[in-house]
Amino acid sequence: MRHLAILAILVLSSIGPAQAFDESHLAKAKNGQGCDRCDLTRASLSGAGLKGGNFEWSDFSKSNLSGANLSGANLERATLYKTDLSGANLSGANLVESYLRKTDMSNAKLVGAQLHLAILRKADLRGADLRNADLSDATLTGADLTGANLAGANLKEAIMTGALLCGADLTDARVDQDQIGAASGDDATKLRTGLAKPEQWKGC
Repeated sequence: MRHLAILAILVLSSIGPAQAFDESHLAKAKNGQGCDRCDLTRASLSGAGLKGGNFEWSDFSKSNLSGANLSGANLERATLYKTDLSGANLSGANLVESYLRKTDMSNAKLVGAQLHLAILRKADLRGADLRNADLSDATLTGADLTGANLAGANLKEAIMTGALLCGADLTDARVDQDQIGAASGDDATKLRTGLAKPEQWKGC
């Protein structure tokens, strides 16, 4: 229900004038302590040092966080719709129940990140480092994981329909055959022992 409510807000906001961030919230976010429940839509935080900050329930929709350091940050239930997180460091970050639809996380570092129940529908995760990340019950429908490192990741009950796994490394990942069958991959995709590459895989 939380995700449906967030989606409704996003749809309604797209009808009216483009929203902008709250200046006081942006200043608070940059002070190194974070900013929970803050409006940071369309904010420019490229390369920002936000390590360990508390951003629970905050809205970063369409913001630029490319190359930012968010390692260990609390982004639980945060909205990151179409946010640019390319090359960002999110290792050890809490992204439980976060909304990451169509977010650019290409080449991002997500080692050990907590993404339980996160919505990653059509997210760009090409080349992302997701080693030992918790993606249990996450929605990865249509996500692009080409070349991503998912070694040791927990994908239990994750929805992977239409996910692209070409060249991805799923060595020792917690994932089952049905999930693999719902996704697309190629000969370069690395699977853990016991899983077979589906015959219908024809590349990405």
